[in-house]
Amino acid sequence: MKLLDLPREVLIILPNYLETLQDFHSLSLTCRTFHDVTSFPSSNLLFRLACSPYTGLQPYPHLLLATKARQLVDWAVQDDSRRDELLRAVKGGCDKVLKLGLKISPLTVEDLRRLHWARVDVLIPLSQEMDPICGPASRPKDAEEITVCENLILALTNFWLYCDMFHHRISASYSKSEVKPLSNETWLAWFRWCIPDTNCNKRDCKGQYEQLDLKQILPEMEAKLWPILTGSQTRQDPGKMWWVRCAFHTGLPALAVLKSKSADAISPEIQEVKDQIKLRINEGVDPAVVEEEDGENEDVWVTMVEDINCAWFHMDELQEEGADEDGEI
Repeated sequence: MKLLDLPREVLIILPNYLETLQDFHSLSLTCRTFHDVTSFPSSNLLFRLACSPYTGLQPYPHLLLATKARQLVDWAVQDDSRRDELLRAVKGGCDKVLKLGLKISPLTVEDLRRLHWARVDVLIPLSQEMDPICGPASRPKDAEEITVCENLILALTNFWLYCDMFHHRISASYSKSEVKPLSNETWLAWFRWCIPDTNCNKRDCKGQYEQLDLKQILPEMEAKLWPILTGSQTRQDPGKMWWVRCAFHTGLPALAVLKSKSADAISPEIQEVKDQIKLRINEGVDPAVVEEEDGENEDVWVTMVEDINCAWFHMDELQEEGADEDGEI
């Protein structure tokens, strides 16, 4: 008896016995029958295959969360009860945020296709290119070697996640919107619980330096983006500086441009940033004023490095919050 002679009811459940996303993909390519029976997999099946140790989808849960971050935040900003629910999830770490994200928007095949592209075509090649300059530094033999970034894939994914989770806050620095961004409490909690670093949370994150890794690599990455977007190394035009910094904080689209090293890779999202900033300048907004980071200007630039510095500055408050939550510190 041939496999395809089995009843369709049996063929439909075969994907439940697979171990990896690669197995699922291979089965779907076997023939028309298996393509049909794998066309509408359940979100639970996709999640199980994506989380399988044989699939090797790392870093987990960050990559899966990155596929749902914008949808989750767009859902959360619609009312205060949702904002509170997201804040509670953030205080539980990335696993809890992913659980809420999948509850709001179940995993789909299209999510995994986009994730595959992001990982294989952007994150891995970019991390391999950066590795020689971000691994152990070239120093004299009698000097101690330093590592600029311990885990490049994780650092790049953390940056992507930050840009998507707080895209309302970032876009507010260059466009007019009636959407109220997530609260300061939420983004401070994000740094404490979802990007563990001993500089921000000495009690719970000893020996972890995910935020420090980002502080080390992000300025260099933004500097490399400048000539690609502007065609010049000169960094004196405040309008262009505003655009490049905001374009960099689109997250994955900016990483794709860095990987390609070509302005041809500029996405509609990055072009929209340029158009919005041009509109604001035409309305009379002075880019030189926007650059002033005095904490009082609502148009102040929002950057991840500055937010990390702010989280470190407020570390004592975060530690007190932790003590209030569990009664000890």
